[in-house]
Order: sequence, then C-alpha cells, then structure tokens
Amino acid sequence: MEGSPVNELFLSYEPDYFCIEDILATEIKISCKTNVPLIGFGFLDPSLEETDLPKASNLELPVWAAQFMVKPDRNYMSAEVPSKYKKSYRDIVKAEPSIIDLNKWGPHYYQAGIHIVCLPIEDAKAIGEILIFLLQKRLVKLSHTYSYTTKLYAVDETTRYYQRVNVLREHYMDSLELRIYKDAQKGVIGIQTWMEAPSRPLL
Repeated sequence: MEGSPVNELFLSYEPDYFCIEDILATEIKISCKTNVPLIGFGFLDPSLEETDLPKASNLELPVWAAQFMVKPDRNYMSAEVPSKYKKSYRDIVKAEPSIIDLNKWGPHYYQAGIHIVCLPIEDAKAIGEILIFLLQKRLVKLSHTYSYTTKLYAVDETTRYYQRVNVLREHYMDSLELRIYKDAQKGVIGIQTWMEAPSRPLL
C-alpha cells in the first residue's frame, strides 16, 4: 500500500514522524511561560542576552518544542491555547462551520489540533470535540462541492444548486480536507473508468 492514496490519507489522520504535513503542522507557534528558571535555556529568548531563562519568561515556541517542555510531570513551562482554537473561534465553528476559511486559520488546522490537544492545556477536551464536529459538518459540504464541480445535478439548476447547498470552496479547505476531496475525485474517476471499459472475458 506504500505510496497509494489510501496510505497517504492515513498519514493525515495520525501524527507521523516522516509525514511532511505533520512536520509543518507542528511548526505553528504557541505561547508558553516558564514556571521555573531554566539553566542554559537563554537561547530560547535571544532578546534577553542571558545564558539562563528566568522564571515567568514569555515565549513563542513551535508546537514540537512545547511538547518537550510542557508536560504534566514537569513544571518547566505552561502553555496557552492558540488563538484559532480558543472559545471565541470555537463559537464561530459551532455557528456556521462551512463558511470558515480554514486554510487561512491554518493550512494544517486539524493536524496541528491533534498535537495541541495532547498538551496539558486549558480546554484540550473542548478543542478535540470541536475538531470532530468541524470535520463532520464540513465533510457533508465536501460531498456537495464534489457534486457541484462534477455537475451531478440538473444543468439548468446550476446557480440555484450552488446557492442552496453553500458548497465548500476549495481554497477554504485545509490540507486534510483537500486531500479527502482529491482522493474522492480519484476514486470516482477510477470507478467510472472501470465501468466504461469494454467487457473482457473472465478467463
């Protein structure tokens, strides 16, 4: 299955060390604060021009670095919820998930969220729940989008169909949604090609 669309899609759902999307997702910055002085960690904040990092220092760290420094069994640092995952944004998701430009919020919004909910941060459970809710709702719109772009409806109803279902625009999709959409297209084309191929004897 290596290199197949199924295998590539699987990597999008689960953090993977060799997945480019996963690497890019963990590059997003998260606000952290030191709870104790950190000896020899002054390089994390070059503006201090000190070898050590004082207590109560505020830092912006990529998620992959925060995963090492912010742990339940370590009191080195604490982390804040990234802005696009805070309650105000979660409320927007609940109101109308299909109109959100998720690519603008973060091109790897779901993938980054998987890592964020693993941190000991406030609202981690609520963030996990909203990611599931968001994907479920937008998958419905993805199916409408595919029907619209492939003309699986009456031609004379094009404009009305578009306005009625409020399709999910391709440039609004994050990397996971776009991959699902593209893989669905490949799958349907493959089935259509197989069904339209001339019949061959079984033996």
